[in-house]
Amino acid sequence: MPVSIKIAVALTIAVACIFASLWQISNVRGVKSRGRRRAPAGSDSHGQRSSDTRTLSRLGRKLYNEAQKLLEQGKVPAAATILEQLSMQREAIQVLEDHGFIHDAAKMLMRMQRHNRAGVIYARHGLWEHAAQCFKMANMPAEVAKCAREFGDLAMASEFFEKAQRYTDAAECCEELGDNLRGARLFLLASQSQRAMSAFARAATKNSNSKPLDLRTSELQQIAAYLSEGRSDINLAQILKTHGRLVGVIIKQLEQGMSKQAAELIKSVKSDIIPQVMSEINYRDQSAHLLAEILVASGHHNYAGNVYEQLLVFDKAAVAFEKANDMQRAQYCYERHGVSGKGRASRVMPEMPKIGTPKANTNHTSALPQPVNVRPTLAEFALSDLTEDGRRSLEDVLTGKPESLKVPESLPVAPPQLLNLSPPLPAPKQVAVLSPSIEAAREDDGRSSFQKASLCAELSSEQTGALWSIGFTLKFNAGESILNYNDDPRGIYVILKGSVSCYRRIGDKEAYIDQMAAADSFGELWLLADTPSAVHFVAVRDSEIRIVDRSAFLKLLDRDAPIAQRLYRRFAKRLLDKLLNHRDESRNPLAS
Repeated sequence: MPVSIKIAVALTIAVACIFASLWQISNVRGVKSRGRRRAPAGSDSHGQRSSDTRTLSRLGRKLYNEAQKLLEQGKVPAAATILEQLSMQREAIQVLEDHGFIHDAAKMLMRMQRHNRAGVIYARHGLWEHAAQCFKMANMPAEVAKCAREFGDLAMASEFFEKAQRYTDAAECCEELGDNLRGARLFLLASQSQRAMSAFARAATKNSNSKPLDLRTSELQQIAAYLSEGRSDINLAQILKTHGRLVGVIIKQLEQGMSKQAAELIKSVKSDIIPQVMSEINYRDQSAHLLAEILVASGHHNYAGNVYEQLLVFDKAAVAFEKANDMQRAQYCYERHGVSGKGRASRVMPEMPKIGTPKANTNHTSALPQPVNVRPTLAEFALSDLTEDGRRSLEDVLTGKPESLKVPESLPVAPPQLLNLSPPLPAPKQVAVLSPSIEAAREDDGRSSFQKASLCAELSSEQTGALWSIGFTLKFNAGESILNYNDDPRGIYVILKGSVSCYRRIGDKEAYIDQMAAADSFGELWLLADTPSAVHFVAVRDSEIRIVDRSAFLKLLDRDAPIAQRLYRRFAKRLLDKLLNHRDESRNPLAS
């Protein structure tokens, strides 16, 4: 290669290296200055934005120099005003902020409609309330909430966190405020079920001495689903019991074999929920067996005996009734099991009363025989309702006098085959009822008013007890709604204490209809017509209402023919009176 070519190549490489070095130096200078805050006006450094470069006229240069002098003299607002007039707002804002004039800098930004930047300046200097107002004007709810939390306004923070859909932060603010119910709802929106249930439980604890929590249907369903998975929170159980949903949870747990969890739920509430569980439990799978074991372990032997009896496990039923000191029922179960019971229940069994036995009469040489079955049969219940002549005629039939074989006119409507007591009819399945001795020992919890209700006028004490056992009692404060317009009635409502007024809409107004007192009832006709309520029932003063559950009531009627016969006869009469408009002027039946 010629020397001249080598020299040319060397020179070219040298020139390229020089240009590369110059480019590297300039790039390094740019990296060092990148990210720095803009230098204040009057300093020796240059701004890094192209928009910072100003071409000033002679007057502009004069004003700019005047601003520099004012800054040297400490007259910052005046200097900032001159810079703003020269369209150098950035420099003016920087000057004000650097010298501590935060409000002036923020006001200048707000005049420029830069509320978000004004909020940033306030937040940078810890002026959270002013920052929140600026972010609110900038429609930045998350930033508003952060600032509100910083200066301690948790209510505002919760509100704006919710607007920003930051539900967890909103719920935490509600918990700090003590609003556990709203916090629980926000945790549900954040898909944090565990924390939501804890908040619901705290809300129930805090609300224990006031009226029940006003929960939505979806929330009750989520609480029920949570407990159905095998949990046994007492406070959540109390919420569901108040709203009539705990029975379903207990049944689901028993269906899944969770006997321990179900036992804890039953133990956490009063025992008056047990009859409803017994009426809805499935007797075809393990559920009823597990329930019976739970009742035995918890000392509810009478209830356990009823469950075993319906399962046809008479040996265990007899033992349970014996522990409950119900010797008549125990003797019956021993006999059904094929054991005489001598030396056990029969040893202490009192003499059996002669249910429906007529008084002594000199015109008859024989009396009614002692019933073989411990329980009264359907015929014996009918016998108790007869007149004296009817009893005599029926006595002749039962003692084998064919010449008197006719049904007296006073005999209630019943199939003729019920009159034959031999062999004894098996005991009809019925809902668990406490024995009379236990009933007498219990404190009066409104049963006296319940027994006086017209609903129970044609029922025996045992049938009234069966009806009571499938209900539950709720308390209402004065002025509180018991059943509102378009609500679905839950069953039959019997007033135990207090008084209830009812109203009806006539056009756009609400008209007073009637007022009911203790032992009055309403809701029976809704059992025949499944329609929402067109009447509004309100507690006049603090009241206690016994609600006979609709589904359990219908199941009871399916199992117990005498109760069904008497109640349907009463319902039909009441419906007929309503249709024919036969009203007692002193009372207004429109309510029910």
